[in-house]
Amino acid sequence: MDPRRAAVPAVVPLPAPARPAPVRLVRAVAPSRPSPAPLRAVPPAPGGGPDPLSGEAVRDAVLAAVRLISEVVTGARPDRQLAGMALPEVRAGLAALRPPAGGRTRPPAVLRHWFQRPSPAAVEAGAVVDAGGHVHAIALRLELRRGRWCCTAVETTARRVPAPGRRLAA
Repeated sequence: MDPRRAAVPAVVPLPAPARPAPVRLVRAVAPSRPSPAPLRAVPPAPGGGPDPLSGEAVRDAVLAAVRLISEVVTGARPDRQLAGMALPEVRAGLAALRPPAGGRTRPPAVLRHWFQRPSPAAVEAGAVVDAGGHVHAIALRLELRRGRWCCTAVETTARRVPAPGRRLAA
């Protein structure tokens, strides 16, 4: 007999596991509902909504952009709410100016705004904003993209305000 085999213990078979009770599978069936109607192309209504190139629509877009941007800069609104109307680079730049949590929350007041149109699909605008005793200037450029005005550039005199008792790193 080989000494190596003698040192190996014998394999003891384990008892067979007890069988669990049979499980009955039940298939959930959704209640029947009528199939949705197929989609169809609908022609635009006469007059079809506001023309984004009209003077009134441009003025409204400029004022909305100035309000949103000034609220982000003063901390009254989170920068993610600019997602639909500003490029990511613009949002990142404005987020850097946002004061830390616990800062001002009173919405700023737009004192004056103006705009000019260097081309039919572009607007350059400026505004003066009162943000709780601090007056800031904001300059921005809006471009018409896919039928909506999109903020592609912003400049402002606003600076990041440190939290009370803190200093900003130079």
